[in-house]
Amino acid sequence: MIETALSMRCHNTLLFVWLLVCGILIPAFDVVAADNSAGSSSYVADFESVPLMPGLTEKTEERVNFDTPAGRIVEATTFGRVRKSQIEKFYFKTLPQLGWQKTGPLIFVREGERLSIEFAAETSAGAKDLQAEQKILIVRFRIKPLVKP
Repeated sequence: MIETALSMRCHNTLLFVWLLVCGILIPAFDVVAADNSAGSSSYVADFESVPLMPGLTEKTEERVNFDTPAGRIVEATTFGRVRKSQIEKFYFKTLPQLGWQKTGPLIFVREGERLSIEFAAETSAGAKDLQAEQKILIVRFRIKPLVKP
């Protein structure tokens, strides 16, 4: 009788631990993984293989994405207080690791698509004097079908 009670108690404890792990710990790990993936490997929206460089923020209201008979056309605009040289270094290093081949200055190709990265500078609004103004760099990403001559 004592052995049955101990066996039942052990079974209940194991069941509780199993439910605890499945019900609480596993979803908690999923949340941590989602947070880590969003922070460390964020991608430009609709560009499955173009990472968003740290320091850049996407202007989601300016996103364009549509399909044509020749392939997809995707455009995204980002901005940040970063230097052009930092962006060039980042994308020259990371894009080839994701299968993009450099074919020109900030032009890459992969799987029948052409990716271009373009820059524009804009003065920061809200600065009280000209010396306090900091430049915000606008970075545009464009994917379009690769048209062969």
